[in-house]
Amino acid sequence: FAAQNRLLNWAYILAERLAATQADKIVTVAEAMTDQAVHARVAPRDRFITINAGFDTQDFLARPELAATVRQRLDIPADAFVVGKVARLAPNKGHEFLLEALGRLMARHRKLYCLLVGDGTLRAAVEASINGMGLAERFRLVGLVEPAEVPQMLWAMDMLVHASLHEGLPLAVVQGLLAGLPVAAFDLDGAREVIEPNRTGYLIKPGCVEQLSRAIEATITGTGPVQAPDDRDRASLAERFSWQNMVEKLELLYVSLLRSEERRVGQASSARRSPSL
Repeated sequence: FAAQNRLLNWAYILAERLAATQADKIVTVAEAMTDQAVHARVAPRDRFITINAGFDTQDFLARPELAATVRQRLDIPADAFVVGKVARLAPNKGHEFLLEALGRLMARHRKLYCLLVGDGTLRAAVEASINGMGLAERFRLVGLVEPAEVPQMLWAMDMLVHASLHEGLPLAVVQGLLAGLPVAAFDLDGAREVIEPNRTGYLIKPGCVEQLSRAIEATITGTGPVQAPDDRDRASLAERFSWQNMVEKLELLYVSLLRSEERRVGQASSARRSPSL
């Protein structure tokens, strides 16, 4: 499958190069995606502009008073430490790394629980791994939930882990930070554009279960440098990733491109009308 994936990647790159020849500007949601596209020779760097994806950030702001109610509904003890992940149960989403890390930690942290939000083709495999560890009673797989329920799931957590091996801009991490959670994510793609290392979250070497385990344990025991994001952090993220901010930046881009095109057409028209000497 590796060779097949390489061929597929090349097909995507060639398609993007072709599409880029017809574009005045190319919008990416993360600087990391621009870097990757430039490296793949999709287009010159000055053709790109980064505009972060936006959503209704206010929905995710921490509501600690609701956490107990959500935990009760999910049959999670009020005094549990809950590590969560919001992602499809699919290849490259990294559930296997989280499960291995939690398997190491749950033996010595008896109040450690895990909440997995999302569904997908690997659900049976994930459930089999959990059952194989003999820890099914400390995992909650809630499957695919309505978008309006995602913030509630986050409020029931104490920490969010994002162990994906490929992610342009990890919006789940943004949502976790808005919900007031310390986070851990693999140090790739756009993770560094969201997490302030060793302050709002841990950046983990991709695939390194040992580092991930240490980050989770440091958060459980309160011995690490990462703390829950403060009000200023959340306010900044709420503004930066709001859908209003995204729309405003896109509108400014479109207006700028239209004016440039109008000037170009006007100049070309004037040149045609000018008498030749």
